[in-house]
Amino acid sequence: MKRMEEKFAGTDIIRCHRSYMVNFGKIKVIRKEKDGLKLDFGNTQIPDIPVSRTYVENVMETFSRYSSYSGDE
Repeated sequence: MKRMEEKFAGTDIIRCHRSYMVNFGKIKVIRKEKDGLKLDFGNTQIPDIPVSRTYVENVMETFSRYSSYSGDE
């Protein structure tokens, strides 16, 4: 998984858990629950993906970049 993480560095594919990497461009909602953050793809066929404490900062930094993007290039 570490090699995949290095391969996708600088892309929208980020690691959010020791078992999961996600394409952040596909995330619809970041939901805070009692057991931590969950990434919701907005599709009932895809289960919510947990964010482990180790990766919360990276996920929130990525979210910040996405939410500050205006699309007016």
